[in-house]
Amino acid sequence: ITVDSSISPFPLTIQEAKQANVHDDFQLLGHGVRSVTFVSFKVYGIGIYIAKKDVKKAHDLLLGDLSSSPDGKLEDLLNDAEKSVEIVEKLLDSGVRFLVRLSPVRNTDFNHMKDGLIKSILANPKSKENRELVGEGLDQLRTAFSGRKGSVPKDHLLYFEILPGGKLSVSYENPVKKSIAEMGVVQEPLVSKILFLSYLSGRKPLSESLRKSSVEGLASL
Repeated sequence: ITVDSSISPFPLTIQEAKQANVHDDFQLLGHGVRSVTFVSFKVYGIGIYIAKKDVKKAHDLLLGDLSSSPDGKLEDLLNDAEKSVEIVEKLLDSGVRFLVRLSPVRNTDFNHMKDGLIKSILANPKSKENRELVGEGLDQLRTAFSGRKGSVPKDHLLYFEILPGGKLSVSYENPVKKSIAEMGVVQEPLVSKILFLSYLSGRKPLSESLRKSSVEGLASL
């Protein structure tokens, strides 16, 4: 599917057997573009995928949320700034696994990508509730990036996959060399939780186009 005209299309599915860095089979949930809003400066194209094995679990949890609000539609609940956080948090706490596939729309570098992710995580209100644990987790994220220096050219790829227990696997793919390497694993589950909450819910999601697309994807599971 075309996420942005400046980068290669994203696959509808990601299969463990074909992707050495991925630990399960995933299907596309939603896609969009992350922009720096005050200048509408595009940063990267992004897709969020859900583990195929967890689709039924997510479906049942979402039906439970809908039954508790019989007058509402699931899309309305997921579009509500506060209720969306509760719903997505329940999915994450129940072990529903997601994966982010991220591709810069212009040449950048690992340091900028790392700093942007850390800034985004720290901006989420949940970070302020758990400063110490989040700080430890972000140190682990810095360690994952520490072995990588230099540029991340346009159309190269970063993957952030939630593993069982909420750990976050970070990987990098160079499509020119056709090489994929795991950069590291963030052991602190709050990092993956806050990152995916920031993409899928809240008043100021990291990408509104991604959030809207993912709402449609969740509602159609």
